[in-house]
Amino acid sequence: MRERGIDDGHIINISYTVYPTSLSRFYSATKFAVRAITEGLRQEMREEKSHIRISSVSPALVETQFAYRALKDSERAKNLYTSVESIKPEDVADSVLHIITSPAHVEVLFYMNFFC
Repeated sequence: MRERGIDDGHIINISYTVYPTSLSRFYSATKFAVRAITEGLRQEMREEKSHIRISSVSPALVETQFAYRALKDSERAKNLYTSVESIKPEDVADSVLHIITSPAHVEVLFYMNFFC
């Protein structure tokens, strides 16, 4: 955006609210990296007094095809999505819409106690 002379807009990264387990350690690492990159970019834009907004959406378990493909076991994947409260992709889209329609001076924070 900046390279094209644009100093307005909104970058939204999708992360994940996850606690590392032996099965998800590499996936968790990538999502923590997304958070770090988002925060670093947000600080950079703030220091440069840019009008580009930086946000991150970090949902908990979203019911998609991800678990079905990763686990390669439809019964296990189905059990995963029914054993804990999962959200729909539409919920993530609604969160993104809420963020981009909020005034620039508003900080939107959502916390979920997924594993508590």
